[in-house]
Amino acid sequence: MIILATNFKSMKSTFTSGLNFYLRGFSTIPDLRKVITIRSAQTATDELTAKLLTKHRDQNILRIAKLKKILEFDKFGLQISDESELMKCFYPTKHATLNLPDGTSSSNRHLEVLGKQLLYLQVLQAYLKLFKRSECDVCGYDFNYPSKMENMSDAKKRPSTVILRHLKQISLVDLARIPVPKNQISLRKQYHYDQKSFNAILGYVFLTNNEKNVSSFLKKMFAEKLINTVLLR
Repeated sequence: MIILATNFKSMKSTFTSGLNFYLRGFSTIPDLRKVITIRSAQTATDELTAKLLTKHRDQNILRIAKLKKILEFDKFGLQISDESELMKCFYPTKHATLNLPDGTSSSNRHLEVLGKQLLYLQVLQAYLKLFKRSECDVCGYDFNYPSKMENMSDAKKRPSTVILRHLKQISLVDLARIPVPKNQISLRKQYHYDQKSFNAILGYVFLTNNEKNVSSFLKKMFAEKLINTVLLR
C-alpha cells in the first residue's frame, strides 16, 4: 500500500498515470488536500460492447443533456470532452475503458472510485460548516461537529445516504443502464446503480476539466446545497 499526500493538481497526475490502481480515500483537510491510499485494481470480465453503445446512443444523449441541465455545467464552465466516452459511465455493471483528452485512458471502475471520494469530501465539507460557529472553530471550520450530531438520524451521519438523498432531491435518477428489465428491479437497486454511474461521471468530469472550475462546482452544487436538501430537513 502506498500513501501519497497531494493536492488537486498532483492527484490528477497520479490518477491518470497509475491506472492499475484504485484511489481509496481523501484526507479531511478542508483546503482539499488529500491523502490517497492506492491499491491494485481488479479487472471486470463483462465488457461493454460498441454494439450496445450504438443501440442506446440516442437515449444516452438525452441522459447527458438532462445531467448538464440539472448540474448547471455551463454556469461553472464545465465541458464534456467527449460524449461518446462519457456514455460508458452509464453502464456500472460492465467494464469499459474511457479515453481521456490527454492521451491516457481510465476504466469506469477507477472513475467511479474517484467520483465517490470527491463526493464524500463534499459531505465532510458540509458537516464542517453545518453547525453554529464558535470560538473553537479552526479557519472557519467546526472540527467538533461529531459531538453535535447526536440528535441527527443515522442516515444523515452516513455520507453514502446523504449523497443518494441529494441526488434524488435534484432528480438525478435513472442514470444507470442495467441488464435487467426495469419492472424487475427494485427502486433501491436502481438508485444504487444510479449512484455508481454518477460517481463515474463525476470522476470523468474531474479529469477532463479545469480543476478550479470543478472545485467551484463541487462546493456550490454539493457541499453547500446538500445542507438544505438533506441535512437540515
